[in-house]
Amino acid sequence: MELYKGMAKKGGVVRFSLAQLTLQIMIRKTEFPEFFGKVSREFALGQFDEAVARAKNYEDRIGPQWWINISDKNYDRYQKCTGKPGLDSEIKGYMTVKC
Repeated sequence: MELYKGMAKKGGVVRFSLAQLTLQIMIRKTEFPEFFGKVSREFALGQFDEAVARAKNYEDRIGPQWWINISDKNYDRYQKCTGKPGLDSEIKGYMTVKC
């Protein structure tokens, strides 16, 4: 993720957890058994804990001097911009999300 580009005198890693999982598989339905989709989804879900552990391992290798803590106000703002409840509210017309 080219993290090194931000690792300069005034740079660092913002302490804000964000995860996005997107996967789309297109197959020829006639070439696979009927249960293939369900089994594939279960397999992918079963890999989640391993992926989280791997990310944590990488995170632990970042020196403490590189972490940038953000204010509670900015944390809440980022949550609003990236979180599903914020997006759902915007879609339903309850509020306008401005980041």
